[in-house]
Amino acid sequence: MAFLDKAKQFAEQAKEMGEDAVATGKLKLKIMDEEKNIKEAQLQIGKIIVEKLDAGEEGFDQSIVDFYNKVVEAKKKIEEYKAEQARLAED
Repeated sequence: MAFLDKAKQFAEQAKEMGEDAVATGKLKLKIMDEEKNIKEAQLQIGKIIVEKLDAGEEGFDQSIVDFYNKVVEAKKKIEEYKAEQARLAED
């Protein structure tokens, strides 16, 4: 009888561990979803700010303006690369 009691106890512990693992996995997925929501919101905030700066709006913090200038420079480089790509395609 002692063996059956031990086996039953082991099975119960395994079941609890499995349930805990499932619950932990579900929480990890929920955390990942919320982190994705944060990143998407931050991206949208950035897009709005860039649009406002493109339109000439002023009054932004200098650190934002510095990042915006990096965006402007990158856009210029992309246009240069596209023009070069077009020239190469013509040849």
